[in-house]
Amino acid sequence: MAKTVLVTGASGFLASYVIAEFFKAGWNQCDADALTYIEPFKDFIDPAVKGTLRVLEAAKGAGVKRVVVISSFAAVTNFKEGGPWRDYTYTGADWNPLTVEDCLVPDVPGPVVYSASKTLADRAAHDYAAKNDLILCTINPPVIYGPPLQRVASRSEINTSSGAIYALINGDAEREVPSNRLPLFAHVKDVAVAHAIVHLSWVHPSLAPRLPKLPPLAHTI
Repeated sequence: MAKTVLVTGASGFLASYVIAEFFKAGWNQCDADALTYIEPFKDFIDPAVKGTLRVLEAAKGAGVKRVVVISSFAAVTNFKEGGPWRDYTYTGADWNPLTVEDCLVPDVPGPVVYSASKTLADRAAHDYAAKNDLILCTINPPVIYGPPLQRVASRSEINTSSGAIYALINGDAEREVPSNRLPLFAHVKDVAVAHAIVHLSWVHPSLAPRLPKLPPLAHTI
């Protein structure tokens, strides 16, 4: 078993489940120093691309050989051609075609900038891994929902994706039913288990036949 597994963003909705899965697999928790940022990022693109590269650079500097990056289906989905509603099978060879230039159009919608940031960060990560001898796996789930492991003081603190599910059943007659703009969902625990499976298959290839089978890379949506 690997000596150390680093999970960034550990206080997050998905990361808390990822950590729980590693605990189940036998890893122990160790203390970490708090990180202090000198200057916060103000845009979408810079945090996505530069933030990803800085984590990879730090990982390489620490001798890390394998990295699992949690990304988004927005990084591989072509919204210009119908997005999640087209009759098409997306595979690991697909990329969202959005560019930085697409984000510079006046009054560009927020989802366009978000999607571009995801695909640009993924491309940068794969390019860096190829040039620096890193083994990289990106997981690209759709909207993630599920009960948060962190304490939630009120319903208003539920994360956005779970909040969309809750809005369908909360009985609030004054609230409109959420739009069906993104009809693709994955349970947070399934995405977390995928992280652990990928890692175990790398560290112990002989376990592959006994590990839970992940869905194929190609998905028809």
